[in-house]
Amino acid sequence: MSKVYMHNYCHLTMDHCIFFSSFKPPRQCKTKLFVVGLASGLGQYTEVVREAQKGIKLRNVRFVDAKGLPLEDGHLHLSTQAQVQLGHMLAQAYLNYGTSTL
Repeated sequence: MSKVYMHNYCHLTMDHCIFFSSFKPPRQCKTKLFVVGLASGLGQYTEVVREAQKGIKLRNVRFVDAKGLPLEDGHLHLSTQAQVQLGHMLAQAYLNYGTSTL
């Protein structure tokens, strides 16, 4: 399951880069992509998908982990406070993009 997820995500990422590179001279894709790790614990494949998300090793992809952020009552969606916190985490990941390593 995780290999299928990773394979599909890598293809999606490459398709994205090919699409945007068609508007400018071909070169290595420099589009910044961020994967937000699943936060909820519902479903039998949650950890499998999280491991696949963490395992994506592409130069332009960074993993931002949402696990542990507060969830709504149904334990499926992030609370409003958690969404704001995730926004800060994504902003920080963007600012650190050039300095972080895979």
